[in-house]
Amino acid sequence: MNPDKLTQAVTEALNGAQQIAQTRHHQDIDIPHLWRTLVQPNELTAQIYTESGINLPQLNHVIDAELDKISVVEGVANWGQNMGRNLYQLFQDADKVRAELQDQFIATDTLVLALMRQQYNPIAEFLTKNGADEKQLRKVIDGIRGGQHVTSQTAENQYQALKKYGTDLVAKRARARWIQSSVGTKKSAM
Repeated sequence: MNPDKLTQAVTEALNGAQQIAQTRHHQDIDIPHLWRTLVQPNELTAQIYTESGINLPQLNHVIDAELDKISVVEGVANWGQNMGRNLYQLFQDADKVRAELQDQFIATDTLVLALMRQQYNPIAEFLTKNGADEKQLRKVIDGIRGGQHVTSQTAENQYQALKKYGTDLVAKRARARWIQSSVGTKKSAM
């Protein structure tokens, strides 16, 4: 895995995953550690799952159960310094997804799609049982991306920029017409 091919959000999520592994005294960082950071409120992954109809509290329960299954290692001062085999494979699959999407960097939404390729991962199994699949998640992601590709390490910040910071003039104009027609109707009734 080339860290230069990761977006800033993925790098930050990996740092958060490492902190979780250290706190829990886990030797390796694995998918549940990363997913614990990715599904926090206001994170893109949480938005993707919410728009896909996934129950986030139930998903968090599955993630916590997977974290609880990981062996605790005592007497070692370097917890969370290694990437687990499953997490390494996830990043290999994410790099393939990145290439398929014609992106330059692995973004958090790329990881969401790559997780669905982890056939025996309990988190992916939960998502599948609850109606999510790679095709459906990709549709949600395409809607959030608005046709954009990941061409910078800060790409996630640019998704839905108009929705976050701009004014939708069409919606504003339609609302103004609706208000005018409502006012006009009230005046004619008087």
